[in-house]
Amino acid sequence: DHHDRNSLISPEVSLDIMERTENSKPEKSQNLRHVSLMQLFLLNGCVCGLEFCASAAFTYIPPMLLKAGVEEEYMSMVLGGGPLLGLFLVPLIGRASDKCDSRYGRRRPFIFALGILLIFSLVMIPYGSRFTTYFGSSPFSKHLGVVILIIGAILLDFTSQAGLTPCEALLSDASRNTDQQDR
Repeated sequence: DHHDRNSLISPEVSLDIMERTENSKPEKSQNLRHVSLMQLFLLNGCVCGLEFCASAAFTYIPPMLLKAGVEEEYMSMVLGGGPLLGLFLVPLIGRASDKCDSRYGRRRPFIFALGILLIFSLVMIPYGSRFTTYFGSSPFSKHLGVVILIIGAILLDFTSQAGLTPCEALLSDASRNTDQQDR
């Protein structure tokens, strides 16, 4: 005998369950708000800016590392540091973002903070060696410039990846209960 789940339920109960299930589904025209093209443009503009900054910087990081004296065999460790950092910190950032009750929203404070870190890393990368001129032209100054460049590269990689998470969540939150939700 083949027994499935529906054969254990009486026809009256099964019909009642089907009616309740069909009535609980929201209809397309049921109080859905519309997301304007400008709102979608502004929400996606943050991600576009983030990707633009990261892709432009990643073009220049490997030559700058080579010029600073980082050997090719260590470059993969430097360029892998950001994703490794993101592997551990992005879930924590996402969890904190979900629990955030700021007056600016759940996602915007994290987008702002990660954006500031991204800008800071973009300044560190090309101007890191200039910050070390206060120490003169000693070997310590040269090594400090390389360390600042490496930290800037890792920070840029991390913030560009971690910044996408709250941006995507903001886009998802903004399209909830809209006609864009099911698309």
